[in-house]
Amino acid sequence: MRVLPGKVKANHHLAFSPDGQRLVCGGNGRGVAIWDITTSNRPVMALQEGHGSVVFHFDANNGRLFVAFAAGIWTRSVDGVESELQFPDGRPTQIGGFAVTLDGTTAVFSHYHAPDYSGGKFMLARHHLNGDAVGQRVWHADERYVWEGSFVFRPGTGELFGHGGSGCPRTFVTRNPDEPASFAMHLYEKIPGESVIGWALSPDGERIAFTTQNRVRLLDLGTGTETQLPVEPGSVGRAIAFHPGGQLLGLASGEGVKLLDASTLTEVRALSWGNGRVRSLAFAPDGMTGATAGERGWVTLWDVDI
Repeated sequence: MRVLPGKVKANHHLAFSPDGQRLVCGGNGRGVAIWDITTSNRPVMALQEGHGSVVFHFDANNGRLFVAFAAGIWTRSVDGVESELQFPDGRPTQIGGFAVTLDGTTAVFSHYHAPDYSGGKFMLARHHLNGDAVGQRVWHADERYVWEGSFVFRPGTGELFGHGGSGCPRTFVTRNPDEPASFAMHLYEKIPGESVIGWALSPDGERIAFTTQNRVRLLDLGTGTETQLPVEPGSVGRAIAFHPGGQLLGLASGEGVKLLDASTLTEVRALSWGNGRVRSLAFAPDGMTGATAGERGWVTLWDVDI
């Protein structure tokens, strides 16, 4: 276990770079903190013109970092050049989610669009990307089944995947990014008094794990079968992540992490460091290292060691 130097206030999101050598952390505050985890140096504070990071994405080809903030999307190259993405149709604001394809050629984001004082609506927009250059908008769709939080490109199929918003309660949704009107719903059992707090998609794109106030749930998207693990109310947090190998599930639990079997939800290992309640969780691409950020501002690296 190693505590990285430099406390951070914004600790709601964590992500490793594709080579596993950089770790980025952000949240409600300005900018993001970026560590080179091969050294003992303090983090670089980057992209400080942005406030309230929503989601991170690293380009697998060149390591470029994309960060969607509540207003605007910024990018930072490996050598530290920062710029805001300039969209031909104007700067997006009130961003709820953001996803980029692995090859970095397509970006989709959701935002609240309010053209006048009479009100607005959630929209999805898709653009072509070339590095930090944004092409013309491919489509801009009314999003009845909006994902008010994060969403991802589903491995294998390339579909967009996220949790259904207020228009489709108790569902996860897939959408064909080439045909925005085409979608499929994945229902889960409604349990009174419970709602989805956090979720993660498996590396093969076939399972979804999510937390509620009273349990951890695992849904097979192909068969619709579900496994549940009841927990003490308030004992687990929003952070949940699949190990890159797909066999384990990392779960924020109090001031530590529980590693669960990703098929049965049986506990494999429990870890705790006393660095504050865990708010975010990530695994390095090689699966050998995990990272957590706690409410006291410390970011901790630890060996998965199973």
